[in-house]
Amino acid sequence: MCQKPFECRAFTIGATMTKPALWLSLPSAKLHQKKIKTRQIKRRTPKRASEEAKYRRRVKVWIEGKYCRVAWYARMSLEPATQCHHTHGKRGKLLLYEPWWCPVSQWGHDWIRDNPIEARKLGLLCDVGQWNVPPKAG
Repeated sequence: MCQKPFECRAFTIGATMTKPALWLSLPSAKLHQKKIKTRQIKRRTPKRASEEAKYRRRVKVWIEGKYCRVAWYARMSLEPATQCHHTHGKRGKLLLYEPWWCPVSQWGHDWIRDNPIEARKLGLLCDVGQWNVPPKAG
């Protein structure tokens, strides 16, 4: 018998186990297994789908000839923009609200995600609590 059971090789469970436990193959084991509930992904409404199609067409025209704003601020380099970053979110009317669009590259999008504090200082992200809040009329 080992004096220190957790250091003894006889107690190292799982180190050499390659087969599932024998009791899992018994019919009664299936009663104890959890059933995984599956859900369908909510479909877009036809209105939202048409807004997104309109958005894709507008961004394609809008982004031509623009450079990544993040690359300019962070690295002082001119890099062609390939994506549209939404500084305040995309919910509802914000999807098509161009004043809050920002031209970025994939690197720029990653930088914004990884450096939210610096991105807020540069105006690339809205203030905390303002995400997906539409602009005030007036």
